[in-house]
Amino acid sequence: MTLSLQKSGRTSRLSPLCPFAPSPTRCRARIFRMRWQRPYGSVQGAGSNGCPYRDPILRRFLSTPILAIRSRSVASSLKIRHYLRSARRKGSLRTRPGNRQRKEREVYSKRIVCLANSTKTGGRCIAGKEFKGRGKYGAWIRPIGGRETDELSISECALEAGAQPKLLDVIEVPFQGATPHNHQSENHLIYLKPWRKVDKIAWSELKNMTDQPARLWNNHDHTRSGQFDCMNREDAFSFSTSLALIWVPRLAAEVSPDPRKTTKDYRGSFVYMGDTYKLKITDPAAIESLKGKGDGIHEVKDAFLTISLTEPWKKDNNRCYKLIAAIITNPPL
Repeated sequence: MTLSLQKSGRTSRLSPLCPFAPSPTRCRARIFRMRWQRPYGSVQGAGSNGCPYRDPILRRFLSTPILAIRSRSVASSLKIRHYLRSARRKGSLRTRPGNRQRKEREVYSKRIVCLANSTKTGGRCIAGKEFKGRGKYGAWIRPIGGRETDELSISECALEAGAQPKLLDVIEVPFQGATPHNHQSENHLIYLKPWRKVDKIAWSELKNMTDQPARLWNNHDHTRSGQFDCMNREDAFSFSTSLALIWVPRLAAEVSPDPRKTTKDYRGSFVYMGDTYKLKITDPAAIESLKGKGDGIHEVKDAFLTISLTEPWKKDNNRCYKLIAAIITNPPL
């Protein structure tokens, strides 16, 4: 029994034989022009040990499409992967001549100061600046998952003890490669290993980390409930960054019923460089604090805000939104 790769109507056989393949029809590696179909794991995500796109052994067969292993049993899929790994180590794995071999990415780790842990498409969006020592901070880094919308599951961004990263925590995150995409140049694809908390910085350190853009990207468009809170895709793609840490002396946090949903709408109004903004709040800690205060406008003084520019939203003419991903105050909200 052999394990075959099918691509463009032609079959490439692997040698030696794979003793774990139950039959050619029940278990074979096929190329699809679609997302990875997981043999197991959650609906939104699975571990890297189940995703052949992240697997350094199976990834060598990829070109434009994505390789998917289809199997009726988890055990068969795992045994085949283990067999391929062993065969490559022994030098007995051969592919059809002409197939492009993909270079494996080296896993590396970076320490970042957590400046955002916000909600995104049922998961989390975490971002921060690289920590290079006390008083030394580098560029923005946004860890992303391998999904279409790049969000992280709760388990993927959990620390070794199982807790979630908190604002101002210094965390060590393993990555497998930088994956900049349009204006979101800060993206790095995570490597699925537990994250580690190594330190925590003081709130007063934030003044050394603030960005000072002349404006928050551009101020050409807004929604019904916001002010300068969105832009079209073409304008967003003209920028090379999607994150900013700013300081505002006053933030008006507004809680109101959402007319389109049964939930509340949380927005923050502030003045920056002479322009007034009203953006949606996606900081779960801030939202939880505002829930207990009821509807109305609640004033927050002396706050650092992490502002994020999203990817295009297909349901709204591919507009990109500015969000308040974190509200950092002393004491916390």
